Amino acid sequence: MELMALAPLAKLGMSEAAAADAIVGVSWGGPWLDAIKQVAAPWEKANNQQILWEAHEGGSSAAIAAKVQAAWPNPKHDLIHTNDPAIHTMSAEGWLAPLDDLPSLKDMPSEFIIRDKDGKAVSAPHSANVAMWGYRTDLVPDGISSLSDLLSPKFTGGIGLRASTLWSGLPLVSLALDRGGNERNMDPAFEFLKELAATRNVTGVFGSAVDTVNSMASGVTAVTLASQSEWRQLAKVVPIKVLGRVPNGGGLKTFYSLSQFVVTKSPRSEVTKQLVEYLIQPEQDARYAALASNAPTNIKAKFDNSEGYFLNPDEIQSFGYICDYKLMSEKGQEWNERFNREIQPLLRG
Repeated sequence: MELMALAPLAKLGMSEAAAADAIVGVSWGGPWLDAIKQVAAPWEKANNQQILWEAHEGGSSAAIAAKVQAAWPNPKHDLIHTNDPAIHTMSAEGWLAPLDDLPSLKDMPSEFIIRDKDGKAVSAPHSANVAMWGYRTDLVPDGISSLSDLLSPKFTGGIGLRASTLWSGLPLVSLALDRGGNERNMDPAFEFLKELAATRNVTGVFGSAVDTVNSMASGVTAVTLASQSEWRQLAKVVPIKVLGRVPNGGGLKTFYSLSQFVVTKSPRSEVTKQLVEYLIQPEQDARYAALASNAPTNIKAKFDNSEGYFLNPDEIQSFGYICDYKLMSEKGQEWNERFNREIQPLLRG
């Protein structure tokens, strides 16, 4: 597999003209851009194929669809490292090349792959982050088996809510799921929030990782929704238990957020697809995940999950949840305005 991935482009059916053109790739800046450059470098050198990397504007991939649209039908960007909302937008416009012929796509959980209206794969999953509810075991000795436990008069720990804008509204979705709702029916989430506010146990609405970790570490907050990196920080200083594997747990799911590769229908799409195939193979996927502090998505990639934050492939269907981020990106402002209107006054009261 390595030999094929690093084979000269001429042997892969690439024209010399296509090989002469630089691939333009875009990813998140900082450590993520450094990581993808490092992982792609051997392929770039072996194939004598230049890759020009850019960082997403403002640190977010939200603007990339507009950039592709502005340049269409001659997109500047060939390879885009992005997440769900932007992919759905570009797929609906027909700007993305199908990726079904990538051999390593078969080693990705099918739930992770985004497909167009005709069922063709238009994304190649690359790395994953997760978020789940959890608590401090020293402050909640009786444990938590359901989010409804937070409403019990016996529960006296501090409840840390997360900002309604965080992760495209995922905190609200988790509460909706616990009451039988979902992204398309958010009323249960707001009813649940009103009940939580009435307990007077809510310690804050945290937007940043720093505020969340500090409040949990200090003992002011006993339970919250947090990412694997936040739980990892907390586990170093206080006893915790995460709630990502609760049978029939309602909103106690392991919520996945994926970064994915897409390839635009540019003149360089075929050579770019070969690069993507290389990047999503087990060794490269694992290396990027280690550099970026994420988890690989290729099920054959070696990965130390001894901390247990990420699900095994056979657990995803039972305990995992991949939100409809496309819908959430459309509804997020409406949900946030409703949170500010209906819930914030109750928390201040």
